[in-house]
This record gives sequence, C-alpha cells and structure tokens, in this order.
Amino acid sequence: MIFYDRVDQFHQSTDVGDAITSEMLSLRSVLRSMGYQSDVYAERVGLGCESDVLRISQYRPARRQLMLWHFSIGVDCFELLATARHDIAVVYHNITPPEFISEPLSNFYLHLGREQLRELPDVCSAAMADSNFNRRELLEAGFRRAYVLPVWSDGSRFVPPASVEARRSGDWLFVGRLIPNKRQVDLVRAFAAYQRDFDPSARLVLVGNTTYREYVEAIRKEIAAQGLTGRVELLGKVDERELLEVMWSCGAYVSLSEHEGFGVPLLEAMAAGMAVFAVGSGAVAETMGGAGVLLADRDPATVAETVAGLLGDRAELDRTREAQNHRVRYFEDFDRAGVLRAVIDECSGGHGRVLVAVDGPAELFEAVAATAGADFEVLQAPASGSPASGSPAAGFPDLTVTTSLTRAAGDLTSGVVGIYRSDSGGEVLASRYGEEVRLGRVEGWRGALQDLLRKAYRPRVGFVVLGAGDTGDAAAWLRARLASLGALIVEQQVIPSAGWGGLCAADAVKMSVADVVHIAVNAGSFDPAAVASVAGAAGRCCGVVVSVHGDLAASPAGIVDLLVAYRGHVDTVVAAGGDDQAALAGAGVSAHLVELATPPGALADLYRDAAAAGRVRRGLASAARW
Repeated sequence: MIFYDRVDQFHQSTDVGDAITSEMLSLRSVLRSMGYQSDVYAERVGLGCESDVLRISQYRPARRQLMLWHFSIGVDCFELLATARHDIAVVYHNITPPEFISEPLSNFYLHLGREQLRELPDVCSAAMADSNFNRRELLEAGFRRAYVLPVWSDGSRFVPPASVEARRSGDWLFVGRLIPNKRQVDLVRAFAAYQRDFDPSARLVLVGNTTYREYVEAIRKEIAAQGLTGRVELLGKVDERELLEVMWSCGAYVSLSEHEGFGVPLLEAMAAGMAVFAVGSGAVAETMGGAGVLLADRDPATVAETVAGLLGDRAELDRTREAQNHRVRYFEDFDRAGVLRAVIDECSGGHGRVLVAVDGPAELFEAVAATAGADFEVLQAPASGSPASGSPAAGFPDLTVTTSLTRAAGDLTSGVVGIYRSDSGGEVLASRYGEEVRLGRVEGWRGALQDLLRKAYRPRVGFVVLGAGDTGDAAAWLRARLASLGALIVEQQVIPSAGWGGLCAADAVKMSVADVVHIAVNAGSFDPAAVASVAGAAGRCCGVVVSVHGDLAASPAGIVDLLVAYRGHVDTVVAAGGDDQAALAGAGVSAHLVELATPPGALADLYRDAAAAGRVRRGLASAARW
C-alpha cells in the first residue's frame, strides 16, 4: 500500500559530481521504481544540474507528502521546510566540525547546521544516516532510532578497461575538497618520503574544490618546502571523464583525512582498481570494512613504507584488490529499497521490522528464526567464548552482534528491541530499557517478542496544561509520569484560562510529530472551548489524552461541559486519583486511573492505545509508532 502521493528530496546545494547530489538522483530512481512521484529540490542549484533539480522556491507539498531532507550543513530555509504541511525523514551525511574550517561564511553555516540538527528530532518522523558513525550522531541529537543507508549504488562506471593495468603507475591520488580536516598538507609530507626513498618518478595528484584559499596556499608552501614542485598536481574540481583517467593511471589512493562521515571516494578508488590506504578516522574504517589498508598513523615514513610495501608485492596487491572488489559489491547489493520502505512505513505510522539479537548456540538461533515469523528479523551472535562475528541486517551494515549484551544494546541502540540470554532462571528476552520477558510465561517466541515490543514502547508526547489555580501541580504530576516512562517530550505549553489564545501554527507543527498529546485540565478553572480547540488541533495529527485535575465532585457542571468539549476529539481520559475517577464515572466518563506508583509499562500501554485509537479516528491504519 502506498500511503504518500509523493516522496521528494531536498539538500542545501547541488553540483555535478557531488556525492550527495548523486545520491539524491540515485534515490529518486529507486523511489520512482517503488511507485512514488519524486523530485529533487535545493536552495542552490549548481551549473549542469538544472535539468535534474528544482529550486526549493518551486516546492508545493502534495496532500500526502514525505520529504527526505538530506542534511550536511545549515540551511536558510529551515523554518520553511520544518513548518510545511508534509512529513519529514532526515538523511544525515555528517556536518564537518566547525573548528576545522575558519573561513567565516563556511564556519557560520557549519555552526548553524549543528544547532539545527538538535531541532530535527522535533520535526522529523524518521531518520537515516549514511554510516553507523553518523547514525550515532543522530541518536545523540535526540532521535530514538535511525536507519543506515550508505551513499553508494553503482561502481560499474569506475571499473577500468583491461588495458589500464599495463599503464598504471605508482602515483598517488586523493580526492576531496582542499580543507584542513582532509589533511592534504600531511599527505604532501608522506608523499615526499615515498618519492625520496622509494619512487623518484612518482607524482601526487590532488583533486577537489580549491575555494578555501588559505589552506590551498598552505599546501603550495609545503610542496615547495619539500622540493616537490612539478611532482604534485592540484587539479581542482574535474568532470567524471578526467577523474576516471586519473584513477586509472594511479596505483595508490592515500587518505590521511581526520574526519569523514562516510567516504565515497574510497569506494570509487576501490572500484577503479587502485590500492586504497587510509587512516581509520570517523567512518573510514566502517566504510572500508576490512578491505584496503588501514594506516595506524600519519607518520610520513610509516605511510611511505606501507604504500611501497604493498605496491611492490604483486600477490598481496592482487589479494587486496579482490577484497576491495568484494567490498564494493557489498554496497552495490545493499537493499536500498528495503531501507526506504521501512522509513516510509515508519513515517506513515507503521511498525517496521523488529530486530532481535540472539546470543547462543546455532541450533537455538535456527529455532528462533523458524518461529519468530515474518515480522521479525533475527541477528545471530556466536556462542559465548567464540570470536565476535555476526550477520549484517538491513539498516545496520556490517554491525557485529557481540557476545556482550551491553555492547550489542549500545551499538544497535533503538534498532534492537530484544536481546536473548539464557540463565539459571530460564530463557529471557530483555529490552535495552531493562524490561524482561521470560519465555516460560508467554506463548512461544512470537508472544515473547510481541510482549517485549509492547514493554519497550517509548512514546513521543507533547503536553499542554490548561487552567489556573493548581496548574503547576498538574504540570508536575504529568512531568513525573513522563519521566518515569522515559518518554520523549516534543513540546510543552502552559496556557492559563485568562486570555487564552490557543496553539500557534509553529506549536501545532511541533505537536504533529508526537504519538500523543496529553492535555492536563484544571477542573475548577478551565474553558471548555479551549479544551475542544486544543484537542481538535492536536487530534488532527496524533492521539489525544486528557487528564482532569482538581475538585471534580464540586464541579459537576464542569464535568458535563468537559464531556461535550472533548467528544469526537479525545481518545483517552485519565484520572489523577481514585476520587477523581469516581467523579468522572458519576458523570458518565470512563477514565483510566494513573497514580504515582503506576508502573511505566502500564503508562506505555495507555499512550500506545491512545496513539492507535487516534490513528483509527483519523481514518489511518491502527499501528502506532514504537
């Protein structure tokens, strides 16, 4: 079932040959093949991109619209995108730490991007990152879960013709903007040692944007200081034909970069048949996945000796290239459409798949996989004492499920719902929040997994307090329960009855990413019209819970007014005490009793049921986000 009419994409800027631009165009093809209408938008459309990219000023959201927001730097149109009438899923490509770039304008937008990243959890329904390194930044920014969608689809255009090997040299290549975190100055020093001690005829080719003039000048000074004038070429930005010619003529791709969020050029170099050497900073080691050569440090002599040693050993060089080809095929075979389907499903309110880490013998893993059912995907770890290894899962490329349950829960934060273990008390499934389900108390594996999924539910809650008097007590009561539940509070408002003006548009947008909005009402001092208005505004996009506080027995007319006000808008009514529950029941209102001692699992059930009821009320599938 296709929920959205369109799934479009946006990034701050586009350029021919830019990795994010290429990724958006590739994903556009995947989305269209999935049956969605899809276009690419940008604030700045580079020369040569006009036929493929629309300006964001032309964007008009469809009635049921999802926007994939590719995020790597601050954007001027943040509010426009954040408040438009669409759902949003962020695709995070990493923001270069501002301390690496002192150029004022770039530094400003990097700082702005870091600030805006912290706001994205409040406006996005789902999240993706192009590496687990970047995924961890999303989790630190406040997202509860994030998928991994690598920036790579087809390396076939980089594969060299058969005639290339005969003319491939020992030259070095590095591709990337000439900026401090790419460490081209250090690369010049390492190449100087290589050219001096191993291959006097070799050259170093640097390809990439040269607009950061201060650093480009530092590179030129280092070239002169090392006596390499004429041996190091700064080509600037080149088209794909020129890049391929350089890749097919050089023997070594060497990266000493200090910060990489993924590393597309590493894979391009692998596909082109070059031997790849890189310092494993940022996401580099993850991208290489054991292929190529990870450099221990940037010491010039060590780098030079490592490169020379591999290029001089034909058998080892062939083995390295074969491993690199295998790595490229891994990314080419990655189920991009599967990740997109999971993200789109989550944005539209579906469950997605449940990932379960299994720590135990193979026969137990087979039993779990056979009985878990189609809704679950099981990751296997080896038996205790075995070397750490595992099975990659969609959305988590190359992540290893270790025999340490704590490590597994940490590395797969929010992707793993349950972790299996066996102890003296029997077989247990445990969530990363500490809840446990003993298999002996439920019906089989499916029942255990479903029970744990319910226990692990952490709602996104917006809350509004209406009325004067004991408003502060009501707010404190609600916050205490949300804290015990571990809920993500997406927005909060305290609105006194006097001069009530309702929710502004920006507040309503923030509320729209919640699973439920909880409205706390002071029975002795509230405006029934206000309850109806707030509940009506929130109820158009999520479930609505109302809790009533105060002396309800002394205000029967107010109870009747409340009943009229929330009819058709509210999914669940909560009483803060037994007397209040009785008073509500006397007025014909069924209310759940929630007290200080109410366990988090019961609260999770309440919010989950309210979110599901809200979806049914709005004519959507009943599945609530988990």
